[in-house]
Amino acid sequence: MSRLQSTLVAIWLLLGLAMVVVAQPAPTVGIRADPTLGNILTDASGTTLYQFTRDGPGVSNCYDQCARTWPPLLLGDGEPVAPPELGGTLGGLVRRDGSQQVTYNDMPLYTYARDTNPGETNGQGVGGVWFVVEAVLAEPTGERDVPAPTERPQETPRAPSY
Repeated sequence: MSRLQSTLVAIWLLLGLAMVVVAQPAPTVGIRADPTLGNILTDASGTTLYQFTRDGPGVSNCYDQCARTWPPLLLGDGEPVAPPELGGTLGGLVRRDGSQQVTYNDMPLYTYARDTNPGETNGQGVGGVWFVVEAVLAEPTGERDVPAPTERPQETPRAPSY
């Protein structure tokens, strides 16, 4: 293989790798630090997410008028993607209509129709059963990026120069 061919193959491989890195899906949810409520979950556009205390693990009990006021966070295709700093588990459940609702630690997630701008928390405490979802931050791994020690080349003893 000529030098030019080798260079072209290397460039092609690097571009392919770059495309894989760029093609990483965007997180399904985000984390916002609220001055009153602490770290809370949001959808990808910054709208606050809520949980309904009448739901059970992996079970949504909010349909019809409830779901019009409290739209479920739905997942189009694939699996939900968490941002790296989020602890806990994102998952999904299948609703009666066949759509997939996103869950956090097995609890269904919803937005609130009266939150019209990102960052609003108008649904907090509604009816004593709707609450923002506290985002649990991932535990630090304790690992540090410390470079591995490098070996010093052994010096060959030299005869003294006088």
